[in-house]
Amino acid sequence: MKTDLQQMTEVEMADKAERRRPPLVDLGWANGWRKTPPLVRDCKHKQADLSLGSCVHQVTCVECGFTYKYDSGDCGS
Repeated sequence: MKTDLQQMTEVEMADKAERRRPPLVDLGWANGWRKTPPLVRDCKHKQADLSLGSCVHQVTCVECGFTYKYDSGDCGS
């Protein structure tokens, strides 16, 4: 069983590691891409798809370090 100090140290170390992670690369709007960027195409991780309202979505992969937005065009119809 871990002591409180051991648990706090592990949480603090995990937090520091997370803060050292480089910022996400913003790839802009996917609707304007002619081709899917290799970073996105080759990603094998689970990507988070967050609805930002109406038709706009933001996709993020923290493992690969990218984020982009797209307009689904399926709102209000």
